[in-house]
Amino acid sequence: MSKFVIALDGPAASGKSTIAAKLADRTGAFYVNTGELYRTVTLAALRSTIHNDADLKKYIESQDIDYHLIDDRIIILWNGDKINQSEIRSSEVTEAASTISQKGFVRKFLLEKQRNCQSLGNIIMEGRDIATVVFPNADFKFFIDASAEVRARRRLAQENETPDNSTLESVIEAIKNRDSIDMNRKIAPLRPSEDSIRIDTTDLCLEDVINKIMNIIEDKS
Repeated sequence: MSKFVIALDGPAASGKSTIAAKLADRTGAFYVNTGELYRTVTLAALRSTIHNDADLKKYIESQDIDYHLIDDRIIILWNGDKINQSEIRSSEVTEAASTISQKGFVRKFLLEKQRNCQSLGNIIMEGRDIATVVFPNADFKFFIDASAEVRARRRLAQENETPDNSTLESVIEAIKNRDSIDMNRKIAPLRPSEDSIRIDTTDLCLEDVINKIMNIIEDKS
Protein backbone atom coordinates (compact mmCIF):
# COMPACT_ATOMS: atom_id res chain seq x y z
CA MET A 1 0.00 0.00 0.00
CA SER A 2 1.01 3.61 -0.49
CA LYS A 3 1.23 5.92 2.52
CA PHE A 4 -1.77 5.39 4.81
CA VAL A 5 -3.42 6.07 8.15
CA ILE A 6 -5.53 3.40 9.85
CA ALA A 7 -7.79 4.62 12.66
CA LEU A 8 -9.00 2.26 15.39
CA ASP A 9 -11.49 3.53 17.96
CA GLY A 10 -13.32 1.77 20.73
CA PRO A 11 -14.13 1.67 24.44
CA ALA A 12 -11.80 0.64 27.26
CA ALA A 13 -10.42 -2.93 27.11
CA SER A 14 -12.02 -3.66 23.74
CA GLY A 15 -8.72 -5.06 22.52
CA LYS A 16 -7.85 -2.17 20.20
CA SER A 17 -4.30 -1.73 21.54
CA THR A 18 -3.37 -5.36 20.96
CA ILE A 19 -5.10 -5.33 17.58
CA ALA A 20 -3.32 -2.14 16.51
CA ALA A 21 0.07 -3.55 17.50
CA LYS A 22 -0.54 -6.76 15.56
CA LEU A 23 -1.78 -4.85 12.52
CA ALA A 24 1.36 -2.74 12.64
CA ASP A 25 3.42 -5.92 12.47
CA ARG A 26 1.40 -7.23 9.52
CA THR A 27 1.47 -3.97 7.54
CA GLY A 28 4.89 -2.60 8.51
CA ALA A 29 3.28 0.58 9.84
CA PHE A 30 4.04 2.42 13.07
CA TYR A 31 1.71 1.71 15.99
CA VAL A 32 0.56 4.83 17.86
CA ASN A 33 -1.19 4.38 21.21
CA THR A 34 -3.00 7.62 22.07
CA GLY A 35 -4.15 6.21 25.38
CA GLU A 36 -0.56 6.33 26.59
CA LEU A 37 -0.41 10.01 25.65
CA TYR A 38 -3.49 10.78 27.76
CA ARG A 39 -2.17 8.61 30.59
CA THR A 40 1.13 10.50 30.54
CA VAL A 41 -0.69 13.82 30.84
CA THR A 42 -2.84 12.33 33.60
CA LEU A 43 0.27 11.24 35.50
CA ALA A 44 1.71 14.72 35.07
CA ALA A 45 -1.49 16.24 36.42
CA LEU A 46 -1.53 13.92 39.43
CA ARG A 47 2.10 14.66 40.25
CA SER A 48 1.50 18.38 39.99
CA THR A 49 -1.08 18.28 42.83
CA ILE A 50 -2.83 21.21 41.09
CA HIS A 51 -6.61 21.10 41.39
CA ASN A 52 -7.86 24.16 39.49
CA ASP A 53 -8.10 24.09 35.70
CA ALA A 54 -6.45 27.47 35.05
CA ASP A 55 -3.20 26.52 36.78
CA LEU A 56 -3.35 22.94 35.50
CA LYS A 57 -3.63 24.23 31.93
CA LYS A 58 -0.48 26.34 32.37
CA TYR A 59 1.36 23.41 33.92
CA ILE A 60 0.35 20.89 31.24
CA GLU A 61 1.28 23.27 28.44
CA SER A 62 4.71 23.79 30.04
CA GLN A 63 5.47 20.08 29.77
CA ASP A 64 7.28 18.61 26.77
CA ILE A 65 5.14 15.53 26.10
CA ASP A 66 5.29 14.28 22.54
CA TYR A 67 5.78 11.34 20.18
CA HIS A 68 9.27 10.68 18.81
CA LEU A 69 10.62 8.19 16.29
CA ILE A 70 13.38 6.29 18.10
CA ASP A 71 14.92 2.95 17.06
CA ASP A 72 12.24 2.54 14.40
CA ARG A 73 9.43 2.91 16.95
CA ILE A 74 7.14 5.79 17.82
CA ILE A 75 7.41 6.35 21.56
CA ILE A 76 6.42 9.08 24.02
CA LEU A 77 9.01 11.22 25.76
CA TRP A 78 8.12 13.36 28.75
CA ASN A 79 10.62 16.19 29.15
CA GLY A 80 13.15 14.09 27.29
CA ASP A 81 12.64 10.86 29.22
CA LYS A 82 10.87 7.66 28.21
CA ILE A 83 7.64 7.11 30.10
CA ASN A 84 7.46 4.43 32.78
CA GLN A 85 4.80 1.93 31.70
CA SER A 86 4.08 0.72 35.23
CA GLU A 87 3.44 4.29 36.36
CA ILE A 88 1.07 5.29 33.56
CA ARG A 89 -0.79 1.97 33.88
CA SER A 90 -1.32 2.19 37.62
CA SER A 91 -4.90 1.94 38.87
CA GLU A 92 -4.66 5.56 40.08
CA VAL A 93 -3.87 6.84 36.59
CA THR A 94 -6.45 4.52 35.00
CA GLU A 95 -9.18 5.92 37.26
CA ALA A 96 -8.18 9.57 36.75
CA ALA A 97 -7.62 9.42 32.99
CA SER A 98 -11.30 9.65 32.08
CA THR A 99 -11.64 12.89 34.07
CA ILE A 100 -8.45 14.49 32.76
CA SER A 101 -9.19 13.51 29.16
CA GLN A 102 -12.53 15.36 29.27
CA LYS A 103 -10.83 18.70 29.71
CA GLY A 104 -10.85 20.77 26.53
CA PHE A 105 -7.40 22.25 27.05
CA VAL A 106 -5.92 18.76 27.44
CA ARG A 107 -7.49 17.50 24.21
CA LYS A 108 -6.40 20.64 22.34
CA PHE A 109 -2.85 20.28 23.70
CA LEU A 110 -2.63 16.68 22.47
CA LEU A 111 -4.49 16.95 19.15
CA GLU A 112 -1.64 18.45 17.14
CA LYS A 113 0.82 15.95 18.63
CA GLN A 114 -1.36 13.09 17.42
CA ARG A 115 -1.79 14.55 13.94
CA ASN A 116 1.94 15.20 13.60
CA CYS A 117 2.55 11.44 13.76
CA GLN A 118 1.43 11.22 10.14
CA SER A 119 4.68 12.87 9.09
CA LEU A 120 6.66 9.98 10.58
CA GLY A 121 5.30 7.39 8.12
CA ASN A 122 2.44 4.92 7.79
CA ILE A 123 0.59 4.77 11.09
CA ILE A 124 -2.04 2.74 12.88
CA MET A 125 -3.46 4.95 15.59
CA GLU A 126 -5.89 3.77 18.23
CA GLY A 127 -7.96 5.75 20.71
CA ARG A 128 -11.49 7.02 21.17
CA ASP A 129 -11.81 9.87 18.68
CA ILE A 130 -9.30 9.02 15.96
CA ALA A 131 -11.76 8.58 13.09
CA THR A 132 -14.10 11.36 14.27
CA VAL A 133 -11.61 14.08 15.29
CA VAL A 134 -7.92 13.30 14.90
CA PHE A 135 -7.95 11.75 11.41
CA PRO A 136 -11.45 12.11 9.92
CA ASN A 137 -9.89 11.45 6.51
CA ALA A 138 -8.07 8.29 7.56
CA ASP A 139 -7.73 5.70 4.80
CA PHE A 140 -9.29 2.96 6.96
CA LYS A 141 -11.54 3.37 9.99
CA PHE A 142 -12.53 0.65 12.43
CA PHE A 143 -14.57 0.72 15.64
CA ILE A 144 -13.52 -2.12 17.95
CA ASP A 145 -15.99 -3.27 20.60
CA ALA A 146 -16.84 -6.20 22.89
CA SER A 147 -19.29 -6.95 25.68
CA ALA A 148 -18.69 -5.30 29.05
CA GLU A 149 -18.08 -8.69 30.69
CA VAL A 150 -15.44 -9.73 28.16
CA ARG A 151 -13.74 -6.35 28.45
CA ALA A 152 -13.77 -6.62 32.25
CA ARG A 153 -12.11 -10.04 32.09
CA ARG A 154 -9.43 -8.60 29.82
CA ARG A 155 -8.85 -5.69 32.18
CA LEU A 156 -8.55 -8.02 35.17
CA ALA A 157 -5.94 -10.04 33.29
CA GLN A 158 -3.77 -6.95 32.79
CA GLU A 159 -1.28 -6.30 35.56
CA ASN A 160 -1.87 -3.14 37.64
CA GLU A 161 -4.89 -2.10 35.56
CA THR A 162 -7.41 -2.58 38.39
CA PRO A 163 -7.39 -1.74 42.12
CA ASP A 164 -6.46 -4.48 44.55
CA ASN A 165 -9.28 -6.88 45.46
CA SER A 166 -11.25 -6.00 42.32
CA THR A 167 -13.96 -8.45 41.33
CA LEU A 168 -15.42 -9.15 37.90
CA GLU A 169 -18.58 -7.34 38.96
CA SER A 170 -16.73 -4.26 40.20
CA VAL A 171 -14.66 -4.03 37.02
CA ILE A 172 -17.77 -4.41 34.84
CA GLU A 173 -19.33 -1.53 36.75
CA ALA A 174 -16.18 0.58 36.36
CA ILE A 175 -16.05 -0.13 32.63
CA LYS A 176 -19.70 0.79 32.16
CA ASN A 177 -19.09 4.01 34.08
CA ARG A 178 -16.07 4.81 31.90
CA ASP A 179 -18.15 4.10 28.78
CA SER A 180 -20.82 6.50 29.99
CA ILE A 181 -18.27 9.24 30.66
CA ASP A 182 -16.57 8.74 27.29
CA MET A 183 -19.80 8.59 25.29
CA ASN A 184 -21.45 11.56 26.99
CA ARG A 185 -18.60 14.03 27.27
CA LYS A 186 -19.18 17.28 25.41
CA ILE A 187 -15.83 17.26 23.61
CA ALA A 188 -15.00 14.43 21.17
CA PRO A 189 -17.37 11.82 22.63
CA LEU A 190 -16.68 8.13 22.01
CA ARG A 191 -18.67 7.05 18.96
CA PRO A 192 -17.98 5.40 15.61
CA SER A 193 -17.71 7.70 12.64
CA GLU A 194 -20.38 7.25 9.99
CA ASP A 195 -17.95 5.36 7.78
CA SER A 196 -16.21 3.30 10.46
CA ILE A 197 -16.45 -0.48 10.15
CA ARG A 198 -17.60 -2.05 13.40
CA ILE A 199 -15.71 -5.11 14.64
CA ASP A 200 -17.20 -6.96 17.64
CA THR A 201 -14.41 -8.97 19.28
CA THR A 202 -16.58 -10.61 21.96
CA ASP A 203 -16.53 -14.06 20.37
CA LEU A 204 -13.44 -13.71 18.19
CA CYS A 205 -9.87 -14.70 18.92
CA LEU A 206 -7.13 -12.19 18.18
CA GLU A 207 -5.98 -13.91 14.99
CA ASP A 208 -9.54 -13.97 13.61
CA VAL A 209 -9.89 -10.25 14.27
CA ILE A 210 -6.59 -9.46 12.58
CA ASN A 211 -7.44 -11.58 9.55
CA LYS A 212 -10.87 -9.97 9.27
CA ILE A 213 -9.42 -6.46 9.32
CA MET A 214 -6.59 -7.36 6.95
CA ASN A 215 -9.06 -8.82 4.45
CA ILE A 216 -11.01 -5.55 4.51
CA ILE A 217 -7.85 -3.51 4.03
CA GLU A 218 -6.58 -5.67 1.20
CA ASP A 219 -9.97 -5.65 -0.56
CA LYS A 220 -10.04 -1.85 -0.52
CA SER A 221 -6.37 -1.31 -1.42
